[in-house]
Amino acid sequence: MSGNIIPPTSAQTQYEQLTDSEGHLLLIPSATAQFLRSQGRTTLDVLIYLAPAAEVEPWLTVTDAAKLVVEEEIVYGWTVDKAKVYISRDCKSGKIRHDGEGPQRRVDPASLRTWMFERRRAGDKNDE
Repeated sequence: MSGNIIPPTSAQTQYEQLTDSEGHLLLIPSATAQFLRSQGRTTLDVLIYLAPAAEVEPWLTVTDAAKLVVEEEIVYGWTVDKAKVYISRDCKSGKIRHDGEGPQRRVDPASLRTWMFERRRAGDKNDE
């Protein structure tokens, strides 16, 4: 869950203005964007921690994530076991950011909150 560290530079850098899926402006070095496009990439997944490192939330086990979903009553009548099934399914499909597999899987709490918001907004329609 750690990224690459790029050393600071005093070189002149050109940036491209891009937007994320929520419409927020991001500045990406033009050389990076050109390289990714040359590799056939059309999207870029970026995880940026805005809080100081000490304030970053720890990633959750699937069980802890399921307990949170049940406590928040995201979908009425869900049990922890049912929530675990849907969380695991949506981790595998890429709807929830996670790391690891099986019992070692950890769920990104920010991604889980986004997923919970979308489930709550959709109601029981996604319960298939």
